[in-house]
Amino acid sequence: MTEERLPTGVSGLDVDVLMTAIETAESLIVVTDAGGSILWANPACERILGWSVDELVGRSALDFMACDELDEVLDEHLSFLDSAEPRRQIRRWRTRDGGERSISFTRTGVRDDTGVVRRVVATGVDVTAEHVARAALLASERRHRALVEHASDVVVVIDDRAVITYVSASAETQLGWTPSELEGRSGFDLVAEQDRELALRSFDETLSELGPTVPRELRIEDRFGRPVLMEVVANNRLQDPSVEGVILHMRDITERRSLEVTLSTAQERFRQAFAKAPTGIALVDLDGRFLEANRALADILGREPADLSHLSFQDITHPDDLGADLDYLDRLLSGRIPGYRMEKRYLRPDATVVWCLLNVSVLRDAEGAPQHLLAHVEDITSRKSLTEELAHLAHHDGLTGLPNRTAVHTRVGESLARRHLHEVGVLFLDLDGFKDVNDTYGHDIGDRVLSVVARRLADAVRPTDLVGRVGGDEFVVVCEPASATILQSIAERIGTALERPIELAGLPAITTGATVGLAVADPVDDTASLLRRADEEMYRGKAGRRPPTRRPDPPRAGPTAGSPARPTAPRVWARTSA
Repeated sequence: MTEERLPTGVSGLDVDVLMTAIETAESLIVVTDAGGSILWANPACERILGWSVDELVGRSALDFMACDELDEVLDEHLSFLDSAEPRRQIRRWRTRDGGERSISFTRTGVRDDTGVVRRVVATGVDVTAEHVARAALLASERRHRALVEHASDVVVVIDDRAVITYVSASAETQLGWTPSELEGRSGFDLVAEQDRELALRSFDETLSELGPTVPRELRIEDRFGRPVLMEVVANNRLQDPSVEGVILHMRDITERRSLEVTLSTAQERFRQAFAKAPTGIALVDLDGRFLEANRALADILGREPADLSHLSFQDITHPDDLGADLDYLDRLLSGRIPGYRMEKRYLRPDATVVWCLLNVSVLRDAEGAPQHLLAHVEDITSRKSLTEELAHLAHHDGLTGLPNRTAVHTRVGESLARRHLHEVGVLFLDLDGFKDVNDTYGHDIGDRVLSVVARRLADAVRPTDLVGRVGGDEFVVVCEPASATILQSIAERIGTALERPIELAGLPAITTGATVGLAVADPVDDTASLLRRADEEMYRGKAGRRPPTRRPDPPRAGPTAGSPARPTAPRVWARTSA
């Protein structure tokens, strides 16, 4: 059995024993939707009716029934959908070779959460032999006995007082009783006590009308007192002189009922697994509308499960991710890929975004046509945030928040790749007198000064430029487009920005400066050579200036806020290498 042929609610379950029982069962098992279209059938259908499973699935059950019973079948089916109570009936089914078989079906409705019948599970047994036997009874007692003696079902004849007048030999194999041990006893003696009242009512109904009755389920005690669940069909032939009794056809349905219970249990387990899964699961139609969604998915999306039934995945997908999702879906439905997996963003009702890992597969019918989509959704928002944070930390300075050496080198390389469009330049900065700040006020104050300097540098450059920290008090500005004039102008703005005193609570005002080396990329420069030339220019500037003659004055006892410290070097020395 393929997964495509499994009834809804069983697909994917690893229930080997259940599958074996279904495949080898002598009873017919058919699953239809509420409209009567066959969704699934077991191999017994082919053995009994001749129709292959592929020929049955997708067609209406009415296509295989005797034409003179169609109106009655339709009326009875509508009545069944209204009540959804288990029902049993005997109908004539057409065989593939043009014949007919009488099938006794027991139907059970499977409701959805709203109480509407969505599926119908029918288990049937071939009672053609019993019908032939009953017809033969009308023509010949001898022929009747020949048939029933060789039937696997137990055939019993009782009179109008329910006294047993005849028992087929099969009673011994089915119940352990020999015919002679049962003949002359009341038929009610064989009925288990808990079913005796039902048997009495059924007997009264049988006596009130000639002909066969609907099947009843009764527990019949075997020779050892063990109850055997049997389906009993009574046929009132009291007025037939060749019979003068009620014919009872009894079939052991213990295995069939056990299989039905097992199927129901499996469906309930699947429903529970779907509802209580820790990850989001949804059944989606081919247009993207949610058919079913579990609580976990609703929680991820910040909605109630019922709310999702009015939405499609397109309605709640972030616009930037919708195109990729639809492209994957098109490839999936066309058979080019078996499924897809992607990271995407969903929009919650409060406009917040949740990152999810989406896995989608397609559910196909027996002919391979797509029917539904099965989506598994995992919330990865926290993981995504952590990944982005780690990526940021890997490329940014932890103190100033500026891009670090790695990010600067990457940006220089990217800029050089575009130098055929415009010139590229860099500024290499080293703060003047910063060691004196650390020596005088300590490294904590030095770190605060660096943070202020970093903000001022970022504000002084153009939006297209990048400022990065590449060392203790060394900074690099990557400029594009650039020229010697542009670099000189940016260097002067940096000088102006650094001239302003830095005010820190409880300390005199601190002023720091910087020596800047400038370099414009030439055609043979790579990242290392361009940065090296700017660094060399910066050092030449350092060497050409007289270092400060004294450190900043340390704070006196009880300094007043805003008392200026002696400036170290407010001017910017810049030289351009092109």
